Amino acid sequence: MTLVFVGNVDARELAVLSGIAARQVVRPFDLAINAGAYFKRNRIASAAPASPPGVLTDLVSGLQNSLRSSAITYDARPYVPHVTLLRDARQAPPPLIEPPHAWRVDAVCLVRSQPGVAGVTYEVVARSPSA
Repeated sequence: MTLVFVGNVDARELAVLSGIAARQVVRPFDLAINAGAYFKRNRIASAAPASPPGVLTDLVSGLQNSLRSSAITYDARPYVPHVTLLRDARQAPPPLIEPPHAWRVDAVCLVRSQPGVAGVTYEVVARSPSA
């Protein structure tokens, strides 16, 4: 689940981002993934928390503050937590996911995407310490 999207970065920015991730303190919590969502324009079917907990939105706000104070540009659109299930989906998933999936959150990771012949691969560059 993307918390803050920063896009392409240079080596200096990557080092700053790695430091932010490594210093991030995450108070462990369970995130209920219990709602289907559909982004019609991009035809993306996803799963999401029906009601994002404050601890998640606080985590995102803290990361955004760290990025701003480090002069790192990020996508500042309103945060919409979701997990992509299918790209180029022809229809929306069911509005309710039963039973809900409990996702234990205990860290944040800085992840780099690498496009390739077989699609995009993801590499964890930095991770916050587990609490």
